[in-house]
Amino acid sequence: MTMRSLTRADLVGYGVGQVGGQIYRDMPAILLLYFMTNTLGIPGLMAGTAILIPKIWVVICDPLVGAWSDQVDTRWGRRRPFLFAGAILSSLALVALFAVPRFDDPLQSAAYITVMFTIASTAFSLYSVPYLTMATEMTSDYHERSRIMAYRLIFTAVGMIIGAGASQPLVTWLGTGREAYLIMAALFASVCLITMLATFLATLRLPLMEARSAPMSLAGQVRLVSRNRPFMVLASVFLLLSLAQATGYSVLPFLFHYVVENDALLLPFIGILGVMTVISAPLWASVTRRIGKVRGFAISVIGWAVISVTWLWAGQGGEMRDALVLLRGFLVGLISPGSLVLGLSMLADCVDHERKTTGENREGVFAGVWSALEKLAFAGGPFISGAVLSLLGFVESTSGPVAQTERALTGVYVSLAWIPVAAAAISLLLLRRYPRYSEP
Repeated sequence: MTMRSLTRADLVGYGVGQVGGQIYRDMPAILLLYFMTNTLGIPGLMAGTAILIPKIWVVICDPLVGAWSDQVDTRWGRRRPFLFAGAILSSLALVALFAVPRFDDPLQSAAYITVMFTIASTAFSLYSVPYLTMATEMTSDYHERSRIMAYRLIFTAVGMIIGAGASQPLVTWLGTGREAYLIMAALFASVCLITMLATFLATLRLPLMEARSAPMSLAGQVRLVSRNRPFMVLASVFLLLSLAQATGYSVLPFLFHYVVENDALLLPFIGILGVMTVISAPLWASVTRRIGKVRGFAISVIGWAVISVTWLWAGQGGEMRDALVLLRGFLVGLISPGSLVLGLSMLADCVDHERKTTGENREGVFAGVWSALEKLAFAGGPFISGAVLSLLGFVESTSGPVAQTERALTGVYVSLAWIPVAAAAISLLLLRRYPRYSEP
């Protein structure tokens, strides 16, 4: 199919679907562990395990969806039928996830979350994998791919403000009980449905690289991605950083309630972070033309690690404490989008490298593996933080947050500061192995 230059309408039409996708990722990532420990009375380690198990399945599911979407042949193309089905099914599943029956045993509540989160994750795979894949099929231009990801990140910020920033304040405003979480989930699911379907409609007439290749088994997919050296290095770095980010993400409600002692500050914190993400994303895309994607990626990771260390003093600052917390949101929004924009752009480069090397389009396979790693990381993060909190004596509750010891709250600092710094250090060492031939 003949490709054409991408218009702003093309970029907006594709990017708007990320609002729903980001809500679907961020709201459970930031709120599910808090909901399970402080409303359902599930111990931290058990809650983290309930979140992790569904994502282990996703490691298999996402590559299968990617390969499946490589093979379909419809009047809507390869990816769009999945966008349509995934938008509807995942929105319904998000509501069901928070419609937890009143069980007497916390293990039963954890089992319900595990089952429903598995269903929800599977439904979301139908949308998220083909959606990510489409970005690699919209253009063959090296720098244009950074532009696509910059627009996508702008809508990522919008979804982040809603899913991560507004979720807990909305629940608090609604009354903090089970019903409050359910109403919040229904409202957010509606936004997910509208924005996801908007991308389906907006891209119906967008030309994509639709060449198909022979079917491939799961073992074949593993062999395919493992021989693509740029992808293997990038995927390893991405997994480490995403795991660290998710670990910190999952304790943000704990941070603002127990350490900062201001739940209402979470929304402006995420809002400032989101606004700065919108502002800085295009800047990071343009910076790569001067210093290259790999160097820009490394600078972003170093900056994020430095900011992460400062969370060790989040409870200090006296009258300036709230302002310093918001300043961190400003700095994170300025620095961290670099690794997000450039990481996704480098993913598209890896897929293009495979296309040029073998002559086959296996976009869905690579996108499926990438998506699976992201989802695994954002389930592994709550598992790690839940285990740390349990180990240090965090007390669960069925009637809202209860007082915690200083030792228990040490888990918040470990999750927000030490784990990100360790992940950043290791990822920078791995990034040195990223092949320079992947850049022009």
